[in-house]
Formats: sequence, structure tokens, C-alpha cells
Amino acid sequence: MSKHVIFYIALFAAIMISSCSNKERSYAINGTVSSEKKGDYIMLFKYRGDSIYAVDTTIISEGTFKFSGEETLHDIAIVTTGNYPDIVRAAEVVLERGEIEVYLDSISEVKGTPLNELYSEHKTQNKKFEADISALRQQNEHSINANEEHINEKFAAHKKYLVDFYKENITNPVGRRTFKEYSPWLQNKDIYQIYELLPEDYKSDPVIVDRIKRCKEEDKKNNLRGQLIGQKYTDFELFTPDKSLKKLSDYVGKSEFLLIDFWASYCSPCIAKVPERKAIYDKYKDKGFQIISISLDNSLSQWQTVINKVDAPWIHLSDLKDKSPLAETYHIVGIPFSILLDKEGTIIQVRVHESILNEILEKSLGEI
Repeated sequence: MSKHVIFYIALFAAIMISSCSNKERSYAINGTVSSEKKGDYIMLFKYRGDSIYAVDTTIISEGTFKFSGEETLHDIAIVTTGNYPDIVRAAEVVLERGEIEVYLDSISEVKGTPLNELYSEHKTQNKKFEADISALRQQNEHSINANEEHINEKFAAHKKYLVDFYKENITNPVGRRTFKEYSPWLQNKDIYQIYELLPEDYKSDPVIVDRIKRCKEEDKKNNLRGQLIGQKYTDFELFTPDKSLKKLSDYVGKSEFLLIDFWASYCSPCIAKVPERKAIYDKYKDKGFQIISISLDNSLSQWQTVINKVDAPWIHLSDLKDKSPLAETYHIVGIPFSILLDKEGTIIQVRVHESILNEILEKSLGEI
């Protein structure tokens, strides 16, 4: 056999091997879309981070469409058709090797390959957790206090599910994509652990960089809040609900203990605490205990509306500012947050949970 024949046989074999290898690494999207989109263009946007690096376009024919290409697992892609203000249909797709089925409608579905099935199941689980928490919160006011424990349990279960999911999936596009969305739900220590599992090139993702920066800022504030214990309170001039002005110093020293509770009308966990806190207030208000609720609202009407709805018969104040200096002074990361002062205005406790508050008041005022 001549050298030329051997060369061409080898070349043909290499081409065939390469062709088979490419086919094994390729994806095929078989899509269906509602009939009103018949004949319209449909696009496949491919991303690296938040930037589009490629766009494929085809036409919907008889309510169906197709895309194909080489597998890319860097980031999740988007299939979409329609332009605002007209109807827009879209779905997120992992461009994973294999046959991918996409159904575009008001609620879209993607299935067919392991990562797309994983993403679909993950979204279903998150929606279930969120629906359960929302249902508990929407129960009537008389049962809010009774349900707070169930809400906290459901939050804890959701966070555990997320942490376990990300630790297992942070190296694939589903884990990376959803971690950016749900990381604010997680504790900082969990975020740091998951961050260390990220591939190096994803650690420079702007969203991830910003999240880690925020975590470090929160940790710094938490440390500073701990240092508030033993310090004197900082005075502020604030509005009452009828828009008159009062200072914190107008109330400090008038009772044995003063709880300063930071909240907002839009904070449902804050409102959920009212019944339990009211029970403590009613028990000790005539024995030397007072509460000031300081709202971080910037809308007077919204603040007044919620005060009138909740049964919180203590002092209410607010500076009604977009960025309240109170939050900076007392190192507030999130609400509800409270500090407890003694009669001299010294901070003796921060992040005062109701059980701790009741214990302190029972020990000091229970016999009065």
C-alpha cells in the first residue's frame, strides 16, 4: 500500500473520529411555542457572566423550533421570542450535550438532560419553600405569634437545602447561576465556604465579588455592634407620628429599662414580633419598662398606616430619612434589631431576643 493511500486513510479516520467526538459533545434543542408565535424569530443568547458572547437565530415553524451546537457549560443560556410591549416568551437553558426539550409559554419548561432537569427541580423546590413561608405569613394577626416559630423553622429548612445544594453543585452552571440569586438568604459563614469551592475564574464574577464584600462589611458591623455593650447611647432628634419632634434623651432615665427597637413598616418579621413583645410590655410596663420603636421608614403615611394597624401601644419615632444615620451609629445590618438600655442610658444588651428580654426583666423587675 502506497504512502499516499495510508495518509488519506489516516486523514479520513481522524476526520471521522473528530466528527463523532463533536457529535457526542453537541446539544440539540427541540422547542415548542404557543401558536401565536408562528413564523416569528426566536433567539438563543449565550452568556459568559453577564455578557452575551454569541446569539443564534431561527424561525418558528408550525409552532416548533430547533437549535444545535457544541456543549458549553460556562453559563446558562436564554431562549426567547417576542419584543416588549408585545408578548415575550423566555426560558433559561443549560447547553448540555444531549436532547433538550423546551416549551415556551407564560410558564416555560425545560427538560431532557441531567443539568436541565436539576435546574427545573431546584426552581420547584425554591418555589415550594417560598409559598409555604408566604402562606404562614398571610395568616390572620391573631395567629402571627403562634406561627413565627413555624416560619423560622421553614426558613432554616430552606437555608439548609440551599447550602447543601450549592456545596454539591457550585462547580456546575446551575449551582453557580442560582448561588448568585440566593446567596443573600445564606449566613456569611456558609457563603464563605461555598465561595472557596467556586472555580477560580468565577471568584472574579462582579456579583460574587460584591456579595463577598457585603459579607465582610456585615461581619465588621457585627463586631462593632458587640462593642456597643457598656457604652452610652447616642442621642437623636426624631419625629413622632404626628410630626412633632422628640429626642431619645426625653425618655432615657424615665424607666429602669428602655428597649429601643429598630423596625420598618415593610418588615414582616418585625411586625410578627409585636404580639410577643406586647405581652412582655404589658407585664412590665408598670414596673419600670418602656419600649421605643424607631422606624427606618422614609414615608410618613406608610409608617402611620402600619402603626394604626398593629397593636403596639408604646412610643413610636422615626427620622424619616432615606439613609438613616441611626443605622450607621448603631451598626444596623438588618431589622428587626434592638438594644436595651439601663436607667443611666448604658447599653446592656444588643440584638435582644424576647426570651433574653423576659429573663432580664423577670430577674430585675419581677419582684416589684
